[in-house]
Amino acid sequence: MPRPVRAKPAKIEMFAERPPPPDRKIQVRWVDPSDPDFVVAKKLKQLCKKHNAEQLALIKHQLEEEEKLAKHQEETLKTNYKKYEMIESIVQDGTTSRLARHYGVRLDYD
Repeated sequence: MPRPVRAKPAKIEMFAERPPPPDRKIQVRWVDPSDPDFVVAKKLKQLCKKHNAEQLALIKHQLEEEEKLAKHQEETLKTNYKKYEMIESIVQDGTTSRLARHYGVRLDYD
């Protein structure tokens, strides 16, 4: 039996990815070394560089993993293809029918 649903009116806090209000604008300015915000700006700049380096390292690692996976899948595909080729060649040259007669097994390729 379905449970009853209670609806609530929407509030601003429910939407984390809402667009910013239209009256807010980003302001950019030069900060002098004597300014108290200079240390904060420098830390933020270093943090951005660190995040960028970490992101590049993660992307490089992900690409390496994808290359390993692609190589493994290619090897598996080649191995399976060789197996099917071997099975097909055995069936075509009559080895299976000779083995079936030798072991007393009946083969029906229906």
